[in-house]
Amino acid sequence: MREPIVTLSTLVIEKLSGGITAIGINVPGHSQNVMNQVFMQELEQVFAFLQQNPPRGLLVGSLRNDSFLAGADIGQIDTVWSLPPARLKELCDNGRNLLGMFASFSWPSVAVIDGVCLGGGLELALACDLRIATEKHKTILGMPEVKLGLLPGWGGTVRLPRLIGTGPAIELIASGDAITGSQAKTLGLVDACVPVHSARESACVLIEQAIATGDYLKRRSELQLPHVLDKPESDFLLATTGAVIVGRTKGNYPAPMVAFNTIMQGATQSIGEAAALESKAFSELAKTSVAKQLLRV
Repeated sequence: MREPIVTLSTLVIEKLSGGITAIGINVPGHSQNVMNQVFMQELEQVFAFLQQNPPRGLLVGSLRNDSFLAGADIGQIDTVWSLPPARLKELCDNGRNLLGMFASFSWPSVAVIDGVCLGGGLELALACDLRIATEKHKTILGMPEVKLGLLPGWGGTVRLPRLIGTGPAIELIASGDAITGSQAKTLGLVDACVPVHSARESACVLIEQAIATGDYLKRRSELQLPHVLDKPESDFLLATTGAVIVGRTKGNYPAPMVAFNTIMQGATQSIGEAAALESKAFSELAKTSVAKQLLRV
């Protein structure tokens, strides 16, 4: 049973049974849900509401078919190259900190990914405690920022390696390719891949399990820790993955290699230090002529 309690222009808050609250995403004026300025402002309002009206658990999903959240609004991204580096870092920090609010609450959160989940949309899902993807063929997950000459700037290079491992995270981010829900389940990127008709029910079951065991709190703590790479693993990644990236880009596109180096350095740092590396790398890439050209394609 759903009971809408707050309706904003891009987000709807619903009350479900059992004390669970749902956030529904529906960004008007676009073929896909996107993270524009209004969405980010309203997400902040939703967090303020939740702080005043705490649920037992939180479900985050889309009110549209085939689109969870397709990342930042390209129309707004087109202007980033003209901003000074300090402002670019600030935008990264602010966005990452806002999404990080999901893990600051005492209750567990589950992202229900049905349809396109790319870029900042996947970073939002990563900020939740748990993730469910649907088996629908239109459900895809990825971080395509390198194809715009950039890298994920809202926690993607920080959270993803800690969740699925450094090597798989590098491949997903440095390639910019998308994967299916079942592939995401194999990687450990999502906790379940289910038929679309049972996705919300499965999410509520996960929430109840998380509340009963408290495992989500342990997981949060573990994901704050550095992902220690031993020397053989580090050497292997440098010799193989790094070489593959150089071969793919021919040295003409800096973003994949910058993403590789940012992930490798950040994986062994505290989460705060890794976040600072991400913001710095994003701000530097956004000022390159390659990013300027790709953002205008």
